[in-house]
Amino acid sequence: MPTILMPTRITANSAILIDHIYYCEGRNNKSITSKSGNFLTDITDHLPNYLLLINNKKINNTIGPMTRIFSKTNKNNFVGELNHIKWDHLFAQSDANSAYDIFNDTITALFNKHFPLRRKSRKSAKDKRWITKGLKKSSRIKSKLYKKMASLRS
Repeated sequence: MPTILMPTRITANSAILIDHIYYCEGRNNKSITSKSGNFLTDITDHLPNYLLLINNKKINNTIGPMTRIFSKTNKNNFVGELNHIKWDHLFAQSDANSAYDIFNDTITALFNKHFPLRRKSRKSAKDKRWITKGLKKSSRIKSKLYKKMASLRS
């Protein structure tokens, strides 16, 4: 892309470039385009400049958020398998960092096995954290009662 130099300090006698923005697009980055320019303002004695980086990659919005399911069964399975781990190889370590790495890797693998990341359904992805099961139930009951009342009036 050619370099365009725009003056940022303009007076009655001169126009000079005193502010700079440098950006390297790289060789293989065809998905990002840039736009730059100056703001026309009389707040300062020079023109502020800007650079916009525009990502032209299409973003897949259909992928919903991920969650872990901490059900009673999953918790019991996790604790059960945790109780059966043999830690002899951990205690045999003379280096604290190696022992910690073994411990951390074991617990993380077990956690990911029993509480894997699952994609939320579209319905549950719309839920807010503060909307509890009790609020949902109350809302359904209220809707049913409202419909019953509306049918009685007509």
